Amino acid sequence: MSIKTKLALGMTTIAVGATAAIGGTFAYFSDQTTSTNKFTNGTIKIAPSSPYIEQVELTHFKPGDKLSALVTNQDPSITLNNQGTLPFNVFMKVNASSQNPDSSASDMEKLIKVNVLAFGGSDILGSIDANADGDNSYVSLYDLHQATQGDATINNNTISGVGKNIGQLAQSGAAGAIKTVTYELEFVDTGAPQNQYQGDITDFSIEFNALQLDGTTYDKDNLNDTTPGSGGGTFNNTGVY
Repeated sequence: MSIKTKLALGMTTIAVGATAAIGGTFAYFSDQTTSTNKFTNGTIKIAPSSPYIEQVELTHFKPGDKLSALVTNQDPSITLNNQGTLPFNVFMKVNASSQNPDSSASDMEKLIKVNVLAFGGSDILGSIDANADGDNSYVSLYDLHQATQGDATINNNTISGVGKNIGQLAQSGAAGAIKTVTYELEFVDTGAPQNQYQGDITDFSIEFNALQLDGTTYDKDNLNDTTPGSGGGTFNNTGVY
């Protein structure tokens, strides 16, 4: 074999090697299949938003007066609506403070008795500690404030300052997606002169936080094949959150 022929063969070998490296071609029998999957995140949306939630401003409040919000959509009762695709826990946080006309601190919130407190018809009042204000004869607005300053735990993580868990709302469109907070507040008449409270102002707010449920493990027990027995079906978690 001549030198010229040897050089030509060597160059051919190099060219083929380069082609294989660049093109990535297969030199053997093969096949391929793909499982295509998708995660669509759920949504959490609590309504109404702040501008539309019921608010109250009472003047001339006196011992014996009551604020009664017991009838859905006809008084200051608060209706909450889940407009998202995920059920969630509802946490309530009450902030309350009072002051005298001269802007000094007052303890007027300790004289506002909570007669009724319920969510979706279920009593919440029974789970409120009634001695934060030193008087365990009734739950006061002060007691309610103290009892709803807590934290929540989701997936072993602590969420600070969200309040007290009062229940759940189901996903939008399901039974239990709409529930009402009903309540009644009373200015306690102690039977003794209460002139020191004349002109006092009590501010209180009710904050609601919607937090997801704990994470779910999806497996054979809660995934459904939409085409059973046919093979190659799509598994979904309809009705499981």
